[in-house]
Amino acid sequence: MDPEQRYLLDLQGFLLVKHVLSAAELAAAQQAAARYADAAFAAGEKGLPGGFGQKGVGSSNLWCGIAYDKALEWLCWHPRIWPLILELTDHR
Repeated sequence: MDPEQRYLLDLQGFLLVKHVLSAAELAAAQQAAARYADAAFAAGEKGLPGGFGQKGVGSSNLWCGIAYDKALEWLCWHPRIWPLILELTDHR
């Protein structure tokens, strides 16, 4: 992470990393997120595998979504993102 990225992360609480995903990777992630949301909101927790769901009754906050689909899980392991995760977690 360069000094400007570190500053913006400290200031804003998030880091915008541009031009990471290809069009195909982005489309796959968007479709996976839509499937997760559709399953959660259409069938409630009964429509989701164990360990996935909403935080609180009637909440729109979904948790564990990153593990719901390989297209979402890949976001953490992406070669442009993984080094940032390692830096932020002190290589743990």
